Amino acid sequence: MRFIARNHAPHKSLDRSADSLCLNLMDGIEGWMSTPRPINSDVMWHRYFMGGLAAAQYLSYLLVGALYFLVLGAMAGVAVRASLVGLGAVFVPLLLGGYASALSFIVPRVAAVVAFTCSVPYLLLGILGIRMTVQTKSFFVIPSAVVIGVSIVAFLWSERSVWRRLTTTFEKVLIGVFTTLPALFATWWLASFVWGLLSSYSHRTT
Repeated sequence: MRFIARNHAPHKSLDRSADSLCLNLMDGIEGWMSTPRPINSDVMWHRYFMGGLAAAQYLSYLLVGALYFLVLGAMAGVAVRASLVGLGAVFVPLLLGGYASALSFIVPRVAAVVAFTCSVPYLLLGILGIRMTVQTKSFFVIPSAVVIGVSIVAFLWSERSVWRRLTTTFEKVLIGVFTTLPALFATWWLASFVWGLLSSYSHRTT
């Protein structure tokens, strides 16, 4: 019996050392997983690029849409009378500046498709316009070309929306304000314009 106990004693010590080694390895792995690792510079630059691209979409769509809305609305006499011509002149700028700009932070590729579709007619109008001056052509060509270029880049390289990457409540509130204000203005203006248009037609028929 003493011989058997002596033979089993080294095995018990080996088992204990193996168990302690496994525990040390597990502790080391858990410590490595819980230790904050430095963020890769490529990941940071990718985040900055996606955020800058969304901001470029928002600003270009908003500014160009507002420009076309003010100029074409004044040319069509929207402020004076309600007509289908006036609605057609300002509907596309409102769609571009009001809704496409808001979608830039939520669904950037959808916003890029909408903005591209809205800007192509203005680009063709500026290029093919026969009786237009050089200044009028540049007014249509340059802003629409900027929007088309930004939209192509956003459609090809945009990934997840900026809204999904936000982590704090302040960031979500800030982006929510920026996206909601243009859309609310466009909705309010279109609703009031359509209401005035229907009212004018009802007065004519009575």
